[in-house]
Amino acid sequence: INFGCPSSTVIKAGLGPVLLNRPRVLQEVLEEMAEWRARTRLPVGVIGIKIRLGVNADDEYREVYLRAIDIARKVGLDYVALHARHARDDSKATKARWAHIRRAKDKVGDRLKILGNGDVYTRDDARAMMEQTRCDGVLVARGSIRTAGLIFDPAW
Repeated sequence: INFGCPSSTVIKAGLGPVLLNRPRVLQEVLEEMAEWRARTRLPVGVIGIKIRLGVNADDEYREVYLRAIDIARKVGLDYVALHARHARDDSKATKARWAHIRRAKDKVGDRLKILGNGDVYTRDDARAMMEQTRCDGVLVARGSIRTAGLIFDPAW
């Protein structure tokens, strides 16, 4: 589930990154997700969420994303993809703050997979993110669009 959408419509509705400030509601949603996986007959593999650092700089400072990651770990999700910006950041003008991805991975260790997201446009960027943050994988968004998908071609 994507809790990282920076859309003002989503935020005004109290959804997406706003839910990182409502830990009980977030926990209920994630518990329901985990329970659904346990009882469904569908061949569901891993389940996880994508989040940002929060709605704004205050959320980032208060590290609401770490609380959300801890909830995800406790309820039994498999991964959290962390976009290393808050929703109010201009993603074209503000560099992703990979140190938060490192902080998240250091907090959970091997108990939860952390995927990094933000400012990955090349394979070298992906390698650098993994080396600097120790994240378990990389989520590529604008990088795949900017390179017309070439980032996924091993020969590129």
